[in-house]
Amino acid sequence: MAEPGRVGWAILGCGRVAERRVAPVIAAAQDARLAAVCSRSRSHAEHFAERHAAEKAHDSVDALLADENVDIVYIATPHALHAEQAVRCLSAGKHVLVEKPMATDAAGARAMSDAARAHNRLLGVMLQQRFHAANMHLIRLIDEGQLGRLNMIRIHVGMWLPPDDNWRVSPDLSGGGAAMDLGPHVVDLMIELAGKVRRVTAHTNNLRFKIPVEDFCSARLEFESGAVGLLDVGYCFHDYGGRLEAYGSEATYFANGSMQASGLYQTWFRRGDAPFTMHEDTSNNCYAAAVEDFTDAVLHNGEPSVGAEEGIRTARVIDAMYESARSGRTVELD
Repeated sequence: MAEPGRVGWAILGCGRVAERRVAPVIAAAQDARLAAVCSRSRSHAEHFAERHAAEKAHDSVDALLADENVDIVYIATPHALHAEQAVRCLSAGKHVLVEKPMATDAAGARAMSDAARAHNRLLGVMLQQRFHAANMHLIRLIDEGQLGRLNMIRIHVGMWLPPDDNWRVSPDLSGGGAAMDLGPHVVDLMIELAGKVRRVTAHTNNLRFKIPVEDFCSARLEFESGAVGLLDVGYCFHDYGGRLEAYGSEATYFANGSMQASGLYQTWFRRGDAPFTMHEDTSNNCYAAAVEDFTDAVLHNGEPSVGAEEGIRTARVIDAMYESARSGRTVELD
């Protein structure tokens, strides 16, 4: 670590999420600094570095991994590259925070976890919605027993994503459509709320766009606890922010705007016969919370809140969703 007390981050893949969401929070973090960025285009990397005051710009993974000022690599490349790039980074002695999905299947996620273990490095997954204030509040309510027995969760995440020169519609790069791209946020949070998934039934469609990947997926998750999760994710919705509903035996909780990077979120909570109480806020940055969580784990030899095991369990459910959609059957998970 070149600068005591401040972790050197690098960004591999200088796309929109890195530009708008992650680079600014790394640059602003008290215990972190943006040591390097890497893109296939030297000019793109240099311009990105200039905009975000990064110390160095690289145009190859080899150069990035040889940079001794880099402690953590945030991987924000197309999904199909995550597993191979993460293994390379971990093998080179770098800690890794990888964008969702962790990998395009559970086998790739396990290979990444094995590499982290073999090289004694930390591996985390950027499932930042876990850190959203509204979602964390629901987790606390459930942990405290405020909802009673959790019976059902329903989560919707949608956006309008026309297939205009977007790598997400290429199966070779994306590994799948809306289920692969948006599904991990929903599945990760549902597991955190309800526990282990036992059965998965899913359907994929192309409701609006004639593209090689699905623009819509709906799924039913059945949990060992007896709870049921209903999800729908899509690229074909005029919507932004997402919707979460949790129904227990003693209380109900709703949230709007907590499943995407919405500037405004609202929550409603009702317990027993009391009227709903409503909360509205604009002061949440879950990307900053995720970066701070991983930085803290590296600095203090801890574990990230969303680590390899959380990423693998989510990948297994996404695998089951695609298997169910292909076969038309419910898939059992052991």
